[in-house]
Amino acid sequence: MFEAGISAEEAIVYGLSNGMERVSKLYQEDIYYVPGLVVCGDTMYEGLDGVLFFETLGLPLIKTDYDFPSSMEHPIKDKSILSGLKVPDPYKDGRMPINLESYSLISRHFDKPLAISLQGPFTLASELMGVMDLVRAIIRNPQYVTDLLNYTTEVVLTYALAAVQAGVPMIQIF
Repeated sequence: MFEAGISAEEAIVYGLSNGMERVSKLYQEDIYYVPGLVVCGDTMYEGLDGVLFFETLGLPLIKTDYDFPSSMEHPIKDKSILSGLKVPDPYKDGRMPINLESYSLISRHFDKPLAISLQGPFTLASELMGVMDLVRAIIRNPQYVTDLLNYTTEVVLTYALAAVQAGVPMIQIF
């Protein structure tokens, strides 16, 4: 797309938009039947972006053919590391600003509301700390887990609020 000199906005407005309108009409005429195609329903679904926070926080990923990506390393080993982490700025960090701009373009050019899915605080905490260490810490050091969940909640909430500002009325947290 970019190699062809087409901007993201042109691709969404003239390409994706026209294609989605055509599919929607064919769906309404019972010509297309696609059970999983939420775009033709009452919302537009951005899809599952399960690695956005990992990437933004700099976690190296394992991407397998048979499962969701996961973190290769779990950097939260003690409270000193946790206290040194900053909450990403959705308008500056990683590809968050690109996502927000995409949400804004889509929401301005379509009548259907946009829905997105985000990792939840506990899912993010398990990737930052490792599932086994997190489970042990729940029992042995609940305050540490509370502090970690406060951080991950702030990460998710900060981005979710920015997404709402960009025109996303529905957010699924998993």
